[in-house]
Formats: sequence, C-alpha cells, structure tokens
Amino acid sequence: MRKVIISICFLLCFSCHSEKRQAMRIVKEWYGKEIVFPASLQPKILTRDTICTDLLEKKYKVVLHVDSTGCSECKLQLYAWKKFMEEFQTCSDSLAFIYVVQNKNIRKMAVLCKQNKFNHPIFYDLDGEMDKINKLHKNEEYRCFLLDQDNRIKVLGNPINNLAIKEMYQNFFLKGDAHAL
Repeated sequence: MRKVIISICFLLCFSCHSEKRQAMRIVKEWYGKEIVFPASLQPKILTRDTICTDLLEKKYKVVLHVDSTGCSECKLQLYAWKKFMEEFQTCSDSLAFIYVVQNKNIRKMAVLCKQNKFNHPIFYDLDGEMDKINKLHKNEEYRCFLLDQDNRIKVLGNPINNLAIKEMYQNFFLKGDAHAL
C-alpha cells in the first residue's frame, strides 16, 4: 500500500513539474511575438457599432481573445474583468483593455454585457481572422496578453484566472514598473 501511495505522489509531482516546464516553454515561445489586429474587427458596445480605434493605439494593451466554442460567458468572466479594469483606472491614458470575441451571436453577448454591467467595447471577430493571422494557442490561458506600443507580447496569461499573472500586472502598472518595458 505504501508503495502505491509513493508511486501516486511521484506521478503527481512529475506531471505538475512537466506542466510547469511546458508553460515556461510556451511563455518563452510567445514572449515578444507581435500580435496583429485584423481590419475586420467590429467594435460594438452592447449591439451598437462604435468607433474606438484609439484603444488599439494606446501604449499598452491588455488583450483577451475568446473563441466561440464552449461557454462564452464562462470564458469572458465579464464581471471579474470589470473589477480588474477598475483597479487600473489611473492608467487609462496609457492602457487599453481589448476584448476580442469570435462569436456571431452579438445579441447574446449584449445580454451578457447587460447582466454584468459591462459597457466596455467588445471587438467582434466574426470570421476568426485574429486567430488565423496570429495562430493563437489553443489553450485559453494563453489567449490573454499584455502588449507594448509595438503590439509585442510582454506578459502572457490571464490575470483573472491566475493570481501570479495578476500580481505581475499590478506590479507593472500600479507600482510604477511600466517603464521597465
């Protein structure tokens, strides 16, 4: 029995170590990669068209890309993002939050936004051009980026789902480390 428990512990530790190595490999692969925003993105607030190209021109951009498979509401976590954005209000001159959603059901997305009191623009990528151009990673955790003024990835990972990533964002913007990029 003791050998079985030791074997299980060994396997758990090995798989955890293997996952960390793979995550580090992905971060190294994507760090510094340029993200291209296709011209076909359609920005809307709720269901209304809007013009917000200024968001794409900000010095820093937090980009979240959500595809249409599975539960969009679960992936978007709009209320959590709204709270996260409120933490960074003092950085609004240099920081934009860009939500790219690959979902053709704009009305359903508008309902989700209303339910979560989320009135930030969402960029609809109806044909999945952003995914095709940038060959985004299949794992949703690697579809969130902090980009610099040249649209190059500086932080990879979702701060809503990962406390360590959230702390990186907070250190970067709220403690004045933004000049380090």
